Amino acid sequence: MGILTNIEKKNEEIKKLSLLDDLFFAVAFEDIDACQELIRVIMDNDSIVVKEVKTQFSIRSIMEHSVQLDLVASDSTCRTYCIELQKRDEKNAEYRIRYNQALFDGRLLDKGVDYSELPIMVSIFISDFDVHNSGMPIYHTETRIKENGQLYEDGRHIIYVNASNDDGSTVSRLMKEFKNQGKISEEFTCIANRVKYLKQNEGGQRSMHPIIERIYGEEIEQIKIEMQEEMQKEMQKEIQKEIQKEIQKEKQKEKQKEKQKEKKMQEEYAKKFEKEREDTVKRLLEKKMSMEDIMYATSCSKEDVLRVMEETTVYGE
Repeated sequence: MGILTNIEKKNEEIKKLSLLDDLFFAVAFEDIDACQELIRVIMDNDSIVVKEVKTQFSIRSIMEHSVQLDLVASDSTCRTYCIELQKRDEKNAEYRIRYNQALFDGRLLDKGVDYSELPIMVSIFISDFDVHNSGMPIYHTETRIKENGQLYEDGRHIIYVNASNDDGSTVSRLMKEFKNQGKISEEFTCIANRVKYLKQNEGGQRSMHPIIERIYGEEIEQIKIEMQEEMQKEMQKEIQKEIQKEIQKEKQKEKQKEKQKEKKMQEEYAKKFEKEREDTVKRLLEKKMSMEDIMYATSCSKEDVLRVMEETTVYGE
């Protein structure tokens, strides 16, 4: 897959995007009216007036891990909304939000300014999956004092919204539209108009072309990374196979050595046993014991006793 150059192809790819695609989400909601409608639905408050919107908002840090928020907005009451979109469940949403809030707060407060000047911050986590697995489309978290049950208010609020649960509420209907690659329901007028402009209007499509290039550029880069990782895995497998072969060879050699050692010991034992038996036969011959008694005492055959007799003159003396 190469970088797209044909305008018609780019426009076709634009049609395939949904609001759950982070780059399309950012472009769609950089429009103040669309962003305001999104926030009003999530906050269930039609009086919110959004004054400023920033998308793909980066917080750089030399010493710490930098972050990039999909959307940051502020309203007429100076309340700040930090919105993050996540399509894949990486099992770390709570900790991501905690870190992002801390880094964002550090950026907002200048030296010498009182802490009370920190704005109220609402972190909104939009996902295609249910973070809390409780079957609801929206979750509001709050902190309370354990001893008296009172709400602990430090100006931070966290809201989880997902597109996987539908309870018929306005927010769940909007999240359902997030999955839609086609036009958005006119129930959400501003968002529907914005998506229609980006997907069907020539000017909107043209503004999306760099985004499409970026998406496919990132996909190509990701494919390269995955191919390299796969090659490394295959190489590791081959190396492990060779190592196992060598280990098996060494084991076989050790087994062969053990067998040879065992055979040698058995042969030596057999020789030693035979020698001891012959010596016993000789001693019994010296005592003038009969053939039958010698055979019985040593478990030797008649031929074995006769052979020993031939090797010694003791019996005939």
